Amino acid sequence: MASTDPSQPMTLGLKLSILFSRGITGFMIGISALKLKWWSHGIILGAIGSIPMAFPVMDDFNIFIATFVMGIIYGLVIELVTSILFKAKQG
Repeated sequence: MASTDPSQPMTLGLKLSILFSRGITGFMIGISALKLKWWSHGIILGAIGSIPMAFPVMDDFNIFIATFVMGIIYGLVIELVTSILFKAKQG
């Protein structure tokens, strides 16, 4: 499973997994047809997008929860940038 030792460097696979997961979250937000406020849309899709990254770290509860929290934060940031800063229309 995943190594939780902070002194160990991140592997290329882990780096790519993080990049891919956050990219998928942005894609999901972009194609979503849910009619929600921008912040709730980001929270929900950010949490959903974090599920694939959370399964490999289920043996460490703190990292498991942190994965969802970071997904929510990334979802909010992606939604903030697209909906508020770039004024993209939803739906």
